Amino acid sequence: FAQPAALLSLPALAALPTAMQATVPAPMQMPPIGAVPADHPDAELVDTAREFFAADRLFNAIDADEHEAESAQAMARWYAALERTTSLIPTTPEGMAAKLHVALTAMESVGIEEGYQREEAAALAVLRHLAGRPGA
Repeated sequence: FAQPAALLSLPALAALPTAMQATVPAPMQMPPIGAVPADHPDAELVDTAREFFAADRLFNAIDADEHEAESAQAMARWYAALERTTSLIPTTPEGMAAKLHVALTAMESVGIEEGYQREEAAALAVLRHLAGRPGA
């Protein structure tokens, strides 16, 4: 794409999953994590999960060979959102769903071709089952 640096702004990251939803392959599509009101008990967790998926879309859309710095920035945002999501404790179904889908996406990002240890494969199977995708 023409100007990857412009996509690294937070509003652009937040809008990216919705804008790209119809054009990305199914494994990359953002799970149904809707926005919640600011006073929702898990608002920070849901917002952080949405930021994770925006960074995930951006990272996957960037040609890392051509845009190394932008790719590195997107990956740094991805890891920051993953770490923050991991540290937050969900107290509502929305928060639990957000955390579940972030964990599942992070596990799937490793890729089967890179191989899983038995423990990772077991965790991935549980996450997929909880997300309603046991055969994925």
